[in-house]
Amino acid sequence: MIGQYSELFYLLKGLKMGGTVLHIGAHPDDEEIGLLSYLNHKYGVRVVYWSATRGEGGQNKIGPYTGDALGLYRSWESDAVREKDGAECLFGPFVDFGYSKDAEEGFNKWGRENLLREIVRAIRICQPDIIVNRWTGTHVDGHGHHETIGQITEAAFDAASDPEQFPELKAQGLSSWRPLKLYLSEMRIGHLTPGSAALFGARCVDLERPGVLRINSGEYDPVSGETYQERAWMAYNRHQSQAMGWLPKPGDFYYYFSLVKSNVPVPEQELSFFDGFDPTLTGLLALCSEQNNLKEDLSKTLEEAKKQLQIALDEFRSAEPKASMTSLLNADKQLKLACEQIRESKELSKDTRQGLLYYLNYKIGRLEIVAAHCLGLQLEAIGPHPRTTPGANIEVTTRLWNHQKVPVEAVRYSLELPAGWAQQSLDPAGEATKKLAPLGERFEIQVAKDAELSCPYWLAKPRVRPYEFTWPAGEPSGRSVEAAPITALCHVTIDGHELTIRQALTCREAFPGGFRELPVQVVSPISLSPESKMELLTGSENDQSFTLKLRVENSRYKPTRGEVSITTPASWEASPERDSVTFIEHGESKSLHFHIKIPGGSPAGDYPIQVNLFCEGRVYSVFSDAVRMSAPGLKSASTRDCVKEAFILSPSEIRVSILDIKFVPNLKYAYLEGAAQQVTESLEPFGISLKKLTDREIATADLSEFDAVIVGHNGYLMREAIRKHAQRLLDYASNGGTLIVEFQGYGYQGQSFTPYPFKFTVPRDRVVYEDAPVKILDPEHFLFNHPNKIGPADFDDWVIERGLYFFGEWDSRYLPLMSCADPKEDQKEGGFLVAHYGRGTFVYNAYSFFRQLPAGNAGALRLFANLLALPEARVQERMNILRQVDIFEPLSEEELQAIARLVSELWINPGDIVCRKGEQGDSLFIVYSGALEIVDEDDNIIYCAEAGDYVGELAVLCDIPRTAMMRAQRQSQLLELKRGPVVELLDQHPQMARRFIDVLVRRLYVSNESK
Repeated sequence: MIGQYSELFYLLKGLKMGGTVLHIGAHPDDEEIGLLSYLNHKYGVRVVYWSATRGEGGQNKIGPYTGDALGLYRSWESDAVREKDGAECLFGPFVDFGYSKDAEEGFNKWGRENLLREIVRAIRICQPDIIVNRWTGTHVDGHGHHETIGQITEAAFDAASDPEQFPELKAQGLSSWRPLKLYLSEMRIGHLTPGSAALFGARCVDLERPGVLRINSGEYDPVSGETYQERAWMAYNRHQSQAMGWLPKPGDFYYYFSLVKSNVPVPEQELSFFDGFDPTLTGLLALCSEQNNLKEDLSKTLEEAKKQLQIALDEFRSAEPKASMTSLLNADKQLKLACEQIRESKELSKDTRQGLLYYLNYKIGRLEIVAAHCLGLQLEAIGPHPRTTPGANIEVTTRLWNHQKVPVEAVRYSLELPAGWAQQSLDPAGEATKKLAPLGERFEIQVAKDAELSCPYWLAKPRVRPYEFTWPAGEPSGRSVEAAPITALCHVTIDGHELTIRQALTCREAFPGGFRELPVQVVSPISLSPESKMELLTGSENDQSFTLKLRVENSRYKPTRGEVSITTPASWEASPERDSVTFIEHGESKSLHFHIKIPGGSPAGDYPIQVNLFCEGRVYSVFSDAVRMSAPGLKSASTRDCVKEAFILSPSEIRVSILDIKFVPNLKYAYLEGAAQQVTESLEPFGISLKKLTDREIATADLSEFDAVIVGHNGYLMREAIRKHAQRLLDYASNGGTLIVEFQGYGYQGQSFTPYPFKFTVPRDRVVYEDAPVKILDPEHFLFNHPNKIGPADFDDWVIERGLYFFGEWDSRYLPLMSCADPKEDQKEGGFLVAHYGRGTFVYNAYSFFRQLPAGNAGALRLFANLLALPEARVQERMNILRQVDIFEPLSEEELQAIARLVSELWINPGDIVCRKGEQGDSLFIVYSGALEIVDEDDNIIYCAEAGDYVGELAVLCDIPRTAMMRAQRQSQLLELKRGPVVELLDQHPQMARRFIDVLVRRLYVSNESK
């Protein structure tokens, strides 16, 4: 059995099972993926993975989405993973605030009681017999979020069965539930990465002891023709935004789980998760604590249901799926009878009755899905368009396909709609049941004029707490996404028994490269899209202005008229203040321009501009940002070819930030993008000349045209062209360029990508507290003074973290400039380092500008502006040194600048010999720091050149041997000026040559006179 038959077989196999396993983690990729596949496909039990967060604080390895958009995208990915491993998704309402190092940060930001409540919610939704905790709650978990979940899960295991705990959940229909067992995973790998499979999966004799259960997910599954672990890896690889890439292969693969708690007797050495209780439907009888009439009647009913389901499974194996029809319908009758028995019983507590009915209704829903598939009954509910608007009409066509010609006695259709929406049938009463297959009925739906616009439910309302989303009471809270707003129901009568088939209304479309079925979503009749939600301006004493650009598009399928208005801060002016738009066709769009004038002298700060749309008596005050997933094989997703689409709503407000910031003008930069982020876009308002280089340009462009080359974060890891031409980048720096490298992952180490060696400290090489105090190690360094004076206030209001992938150890030629640390940790100085390399400069920055710049953080922008100014600042620093040297004193600013650009820098250790007597010399050396000894043949020190002194000046003018040996007295930094470039410069500037020679002659004359 392959393809859809195998999936249907697994569903059918699970119907007679009553057991449920809930697996608990912190992020969408924390799951023991082999466990889920193994339990679902081998035993047919229900398996649910609950993640506290949606991973919105992580990095996106495949696309531009970050933050809430990334959380939505990873919810879709998780659904795709579960589709393959057979499990289900649940999520907590907690915001992933980035990498964390300890459990307390999670408890402080999420709230211990809130976290406990939400895991209890998951338990009461799933009604599991078994809970498997992924994390130990200790530092071996590798992430503070993991530790937080590991420490709270056992408390949730106990609290879920207490009817007095969390009455708000009971009010939502989630009564208390007593899980039977709690296990803890023994897979002690906090950060699982592709390629590290050898670290786990092997048999571990030390763990094979009483109290520890071993499973082998490498067992072969004859239904799918692969092992459970192979299927698991194929599922796990669907976490694409996290760059998962595991190689499925056959062979044993072991997982170990310690039994932490059990509410049922178990043998000393368990062989299965289900030792000690009945995991089938009849296991529900354990909830009836005492022997009574209900228990006896319910036992007979559930036994019969289980018997019929086993017959259906046997018949499915031996013949076409529809052979299971009679037994499936009989099982459905028995389960519905069980519900009646429970409802009518006076012997059950309210909580027990509610819990049993909740479980059985879930099972009936699953059974009816399987029955419809086995019988070849397929319900369609097709709408004309994937988007609608408030007040619009939608024509819906429902159709039941009876593929296997099952005798159908009656068909009745209905629609489930949101409150306030209206429907009417467009077919005569009773006509639908008389039609030949496929049977169908048409409806017209009127969307309520005050209908809420579609938005993922956890993002629909502002957060009350900064690290917890605001959820609705009850459904769909906890689900990966909300159900489609319109659902068609088909009530089919077969052999006197009614089945209900459900299908969300979809729009079905083909496009080049694939097809899609999208649910209907409610959007604004005219969509508003700003060119940018944030305008960044430098402060000015003069009036200044900018143009606010809006794109407006008709979302309706008929002519539409609206008016857009702008509300500015007091004393600001908008021209015009409002503008009308009229559209004839769907999808027609226009650009609106509003000229905003800002009075001179406006203080630095943030200023809001409100945008409102007036349309058909309703005011719309939201921007709608589309999040889309592309079809397999397509690199990007547009409105016409995406296979998933949702809209994140935000207040229609433009934030104008007036910043106390300066940029050095007229510098040119090349940007080698790594992971896609909005770094370059954040700099556009300031007129920065920044060119993104393609892979071909990295290999061929004349890099000397650029004052600095910036490698975006993880660029070396994500782009082969950057790795391949890493030496070209270093040569660029050595020849006088400035190479700025944003943080890189562990693969950056040991690859000769840097001018001098370094090592990461794995894994705690980051500072995760975004408010961790930052210490400037050298306040006088030009990077903190030009063109902006950097101080403590510039590190306020950072988001997510301070930085990541700090150097742990580094060569002495790197100069650390800042340090910071998380609480209770030593200061980390490896996050912002500069090194002089040849005539140029190398910078490694681990501070998270990639998060701060798109957020418009003023201090981070000021610091980054100084980093961009480094080429000029470095030249200015060298000019300041040259000015103090008498040989260069007469030169003009232009001439000094030309000399400064020719200077190289050398680091030498104590005792190192710079040159020996008699060697041909071609360099002048200026001591920047340290000391350089001039030594005669008898090793006597003739002269000691200190900071600011220079030696070897004649070598830049003529080809003569060195007259003495030069040796470093201590670790020193030298500026070196080579003869060749100097001679070329002197040829170009004869007046400069005359001055240069004059100074040298005078110095020689003074030297001879002194003798």
